[in-house]
Amino acid sequence: MPIAIDDLPSACLVSDDQGHILCVNAEMLQLCGKTAPELLHQPLDVLLSTGSKVFFQTHVWPTLRKEGHIREIFMHLQSAHAGRLPLYLSARRACIDQQLRYVWQFCSWQERSRFEAELVEARRQAQASAEQMRDAHERLRNLHLQLEQKVLATQAQYQSAAELAYLDSLTRLGNRRSLQAAATALTGEQAAQGFSVLMVDVDHFKSINDRYGHDRGDVVLQGIARCLQHTARQGDTAVRYGGEEFCLVLPGANPAQAMQVAQRLHDEIGRQRPGDLDITISVGAATALDTLDDLFTVLKRADEALYAAKRQGRNRSLHRNDIG
Repeated sequence: MPIAIDDLPSACLVSDDQGHILCVNAEMLQLCGKTAPELLHQPLDVLLSTGSKVFFQTHVWPTLRKEGHIREIFMHLQSAHAGRLPLYLSARRACIDQQLRYVWQFCSWQERSRFEAELVEARRQAQASAEQMRDAHERLRNLHLQLEQKVLATQAQYQSAAELAYLDSLTRLGNRRSLQAAATALTGEQAAQGFSVLMVDVDHFKSINDRYGHDRGDVVLQGIARCLQHTARQGDTAVRYGGEEFCLVLPGANPAQAMQVAQRLHDEIGRQRPGDLDITISVGAATALDTLDDLFTVLKRADEALYAAKRQGRNRSLHRNDIG
């Protein structure tokens, strides 16, 4: 293949249009703890944890195929030697040998931890050497200063990137990456209390853009976001899922409580009239069936209920328990 994947300085692989692995570099093999024969021609999501696999299949892969690229999606790799390994996933569509291909890059969070450990060790060595060699102490002191400046710059960049990475720039709600934090929170004692999810879609949003323009459409989305924030209870998480879709994570909510929140959202949107228009929404709700259900599994069921609500005529809420 024309791409020298082994020359790339990070874990990378190339897949076909169906997501099957065509080639993989040594960095990637080391990261996941597998051999090339074990991975070649396998679907890429065999590398992911169960929760990340659902998110990958339902959202990451469709988004990549539609838009041609994804950047810094937080996932968990299932490593043979390290267990669930947190990382950022980026990918881009490419034409290789006149064939449609996808190039994937995996960046482990462990690199930052390793850098911090190296910094602490360098500081310890500098302090020990200072008592023995003045010249060595001066050189190490300068090295320490350079490293400290690099850490401060890295931390500032990381903080800025983290804020942008987890917020939707238009509505200032969380974006889909922020759902990983919500999923992590729904563990332990909180998982035992159960939770529900609302998937919200603005009805006929394309016709709003076509008739009034995209600027007015953006105002509508911002108004929907405010209605979500006003409707959300303390501890709930409101997210712009993408386009005109939103979701609301409701810790501790049973099916009846989830439907009550959905009705309050319908009422709030009717009062606020986002964009000075008579906007309606369709809502799909789902509730965790047991403590083994993770957030992304329940999201998928809520999405099924949402599409059922749209098929039944829109401007309504439907719980997944109420459909076949």
